[in-house]
Amino acid sequence: VHMEKRLLVLLIVLGILGNVPVYAKEEAVDQKKDEMRAKIEEKKKELNGGEWEVAIKSTLKKGALDGPDVLTFQDNVFRSKSSAKAGFSPTNYTLTVSESAAGPTVWETMQTGGKGQVMFWRGEWLGDKMSGMISRQLEDGKSEEYIFSSSAMKEIPETSESEEEPKEEEKGGAGSSKGKKK
Repeated sequence: VHMEKRLLVLLIVLGILGNVPVYAKEEAVDQKKDEMRAKIEEKKKELNGGEWEVAIKSTLKKGALDGPDVLTFQDNVFRSKSSAKAGFSPTNYTLTVSESAAGPTVWETMQTGGKGQVMFWRGEWLGDKMSGMISRQLEDGKSEEYIFSSSAMKEIPETSESEEEPKEEEKGGAGSSKGKKK
């Protein structure tokens, strides 16, 4: 009986000690995930409020999107002037950050348009440069492939909301000199 108790205690101690590295590994994995999430949020803040002038070129023959375009990241939404003219809606996007500080951040999105058309965008952004590819799925089942690269980027407001309501004195309310004769 004593031998069985000792064996049981030994098994319990070994079981507890054997699990310590597993818990430590899980904590390290959780910490790494938290760090990556923080990097993604940081990069999302950097990208949001940016307007990129890009040149789009078909990979095969002249396509409907060939030429200059403006890609806007605002309100955490992606917009393309060219795709908007073709009936595609603004959309959300996802970011994937490089584990290396010197590596690019990848953004991806999918836009839907009328008549069952879909466009897949994938861009790589590093500093003031951006390049990527577009796959446009047409209603007849055919597709068009494009590449794009940035020529310039400018900062814009992070949100498209108009300025706040004017304060009471700016409206000509109490204490305002607006509308009063002098």
